[in-house]
Amino acid sequence: MTDAGIDSLIGQKRHFASLDLDRTGVTDAGLKRIIEEKLTDRIIRLPEDTSDEVRQLLAEAGMIDDD
Repeated sequence: MTDAGIDSLIGQKRHFASLDLDRTGVTDAGLKRIIEEKLTDRIIRLPEDTSDEVRQLLAEAGMIDDD
């Protein structure tokens, strides 16, 4: 899934209990859109290159564990 895929899901008004985003093309910008649009309750795994800033935002939103 890419950022365009995230935008497509948002456009379809989809919501997911959880998402596994490891090994996807989702960037920090796409992850921020997930937070803004409350696309999921939980993210199981993030892409390895996710910034510390976005990890903190996800933790504050309760979408990931803060560890």
